[in-house]
Amino acid sequence: MMKKIRPILSKNGISISQRKHPVDGAEMLTTRIWHSSGQWIESRVFLRPTKNTVEAIGSNLNYMKRFEIMGILNVTVSEDPFDDDGEADMEKAHDVAEKGTEFKDLYNKKEESYEALTNDQYRELIIELDNDEDIVEDILEKLHIKSLREIPKSRFAPTIARIRKIQKVKKN
Repeated sequence: MMKKIRPILSKNGISISQRKHPVDGAEMLTTRIWHSSGQWIESRVFLRPTKNTVEAIGSNLNYMKRFEIMGILNVTVSEDPFDDDGEADMEKAHDVAEKGTEFKDLYNKKEESYEALTNDQYRELIIELDNDEDIVEDILEKLHIKSLREIPKSRFAPTIARIRKIQKVKKN
């Protein structure tokens, strides 16, 4: 990203500075965009890696640097093979967040086809859940989806099986 925007910024008398500094026991990243006239704008964000490891801290810092520059300049980057969007750090958070009912074993957005549930499958899912809002909320949260309709058709049977298992445990 910087290889693309640095020449454009430089041509227009604009430079970027970023620094990490402690604030109240946490780390803050300050990003400042400078113009040759002396004017500047600034953004500040706390760094919050999910783990205290070099990899997680580095991934979070690199992502936030890019994110802050893109936000201030209002630019987007697509198809950058070196930009993991902080996924290395977030993958650990997703793993921790999804442990409870382990729906994560049922569904991986990166690998699933996006063929939708049939209307019959959707009705069966709704009947099986029988207004059990706790399980519905858990499914939506753990799978990072907004609607039960987003469950891929290929994952319908394992999801129904997991719902039945959870309901059986709840009854006992």
